[in-house]
Amino acid sequence: MKLPDCGSNCVPVWLNSVRFHKVRFASFLLTMLFFLSSGAWVKAQNITFFFSAGDFSGEPDRFGNTHMVGPEDAIDPRPFGNEELQEIFFDEDNKWLIYEVAGNTMLVSHAPSGFEDSPELSMDINVAIGGKYEVILNFLDSRENPGDGTIQAAIGDEALVEYSELNATPATGGTSPGYPQFDGTTQGTMWWQTVSLGEVEVEDGGLIKVRIDDTEDGFADDWVTSTWQGITLKVIELGGAISEIQVSPGAFDWVTDVSGNQFKTGPLDATLSQEEWLTVNANSASDNLWNIREGLGSYGPIIESFPNGGEDTPTLQTSIKFAQGGTYDVFLSLGDTGAVDPEENEQNATPLNFALPGEEFVRWHANDGEFKGTPGYNDYEMHIGQIDVADGEQVDFRIDDVQDGTATRSVYLGMRFVRKPQIAITEFNVSPGVFEPTTDLFGNSFYTWPLDTATYANQEDWLTVNANSANDSLWNIREGLGSYGYSVELIWIIC
Repeated sequence: MKLPDCGSNCVPVWLNSVRFHKVRFASFLLTMLFFLSSGAWVKAQNITFFFSAGDFSGEPDRFGNTHMVGPEDAIDPRPFGNEELQEIFFDEDNKWLIYEVAGNTMLVSHAPSGFEDSPELSMDINVAIGGKYEVILNFLDSRENPGDGTIQAAIGDEALVEYSELNATPATGGTSPGYPQFDGTTQGTMWWQTVSLGEVEVEDGGLIKVRIDDTEDGFADDWVTSTWQGITLKVIELGGAISEIQVSPGAFDWVTDVSGNQFKTGPLDATLSQEEWLTVNANSASDNLWNIREGLGSYGPIIESFPNGGEDTPTLQTSIKFAQGGTYDVFLSLGDTGAVDPEENEQNATPLNFALPGEEFVRWHANDGEFKGTPGYNDYEMHIGQIDVADGEQVDFRIDDVQDGTATRSVYLGMRFVRKPQIAITEFNVSPGVFEPTTDLFGNSFYTWPLDTATYANQEDWLTVNANSANDSLWNIREGLGSYGYSVELIWIIC
C-alpha cells in the first residue's frame, strides 16, 4: 500500500526509565525558541511555518519569524460581523475585508471586477533561519462551483498567476465557511486550497515577498470572493535547527529530522501489518482501522477513528529517539471539527486517549488545550508534562481512540517537544557568613571557620557580631556590607 508523503518528523512510544513530571494545563512559556547551528544546510522533513493573511501584529512567531501584510489602507480594519458594517455595502468599497471564521483570520474581496476591485496586497516575511523554502499559497475557492472563487498570487516581482481548485490541491476534510454578505449573513460555501508558488533561497533574517490580488475575471455569483488564508513556508533545506521537535503521526518507519532526532508511529501490537491497522482516506466508521488523511494537521497528515460508529481501533504508539538529552516539555495535538467554541466542543466531542511512559491512559478533550489554528481540523494543543531523557534515549507514548460513548471521532494530529534551556554555571558565589556546611542550587558545598578547630570549637571563641571592638582578638561579622551579604573583619591596632 502506498501512503501519502507524511514528511516531517514523526512519533513516540513508551519507556519505564524515563523520569517525568506530570502537568495538566494548556498555557506554557517558551523560553528558548530556536538556536542556530553552524555548518552546511541539511535536509528537513516537512517542517512548515504558517503566516496568516489576517495577522497584522508584526509579532514574531515562536521561531522568531515575522511577517507584515499591506498596504494598510487597502484593508478595512473592521472585521465582518462588526456592528459598524451593518447595512454598509462593504462588497463595493474596493477594500479587502477581514473575515474571521473556523479559527482563521482571512482577507476577502467581493465579486472582483464585478462589484469591487481591491488593491494588490503583499506579505513580507522575514525568516529567522536561512535556507531554501517552498512558498505555498493558502486560499479558498467556491465549494459549489470549483474554479469560480479565483485569486492571483506571485513571489516577488514575478507575474501574477490566477489560482483556483482547478490548478491547486483541495483539502481532504474540514469545515465549509460561507461567503460573508453585507447584511451580516453568509451565502454559499467555500473550500480550502493550497498551491505551490515556487522556491526561494534566503539567508538568516532574509526577506520573502509574496504578492496577492483579487481576480480580473467576473464571478458567476456576485457573492463569491477572492479569499486569502495565508502563506506557508515549507522547509527544503535549513541553515540551522529549531529547538523543538515536531512529530507527524504519518511516519511509520524511523524518520530523522534536521537535528538528528528519530521518530515513528505504529500499532502497539507490532505483529499487525499495516493493512491490519490503517486505511487511507477511507472514512469508514466500522472497520476498526485508523484512517490517515493528508494535509489536515499542523504536521501534515492526521490519523482518525470513529468510535460512535462502533469502531474500536488498535492502540498506537509513537516513539522518539532524542538526539540531545535534557528536560523536554511534551505537547499533544488533537483534532476537532465544527466551530471553535467550548460548548460546541462538548456537544460534538472528539477526545483522544494519551499515556505518558508507564502511566495509564488519560482522556484529553479540545477544551483541555489551546486552540492553535485550523489547517484542516481545528488543532488543540495540550501541555502533557515534562520528561527527562539522556542523549540517544528512546521514549514511547501510547495513543488510542475513546470508547466511553462520547467521541464522534478521535483525531491524532501529532506531538511537539520543546527542550528546556540548560544553564551552564562557570562560577559560584561564596558568602563568608555561612558557618555550617551549606549546599547551593548547583550542588556546591561551603562554609567558613577558623583553621584551628580545636582551639576555636565554638563560634563565640572566634567571632563577634557588630561589635567593632579593636582589642578583643575576635573576628567581627557585619551584615549587608559585602558583595555576597556578610563581611567578616579583623581590626588591628598599629602603635
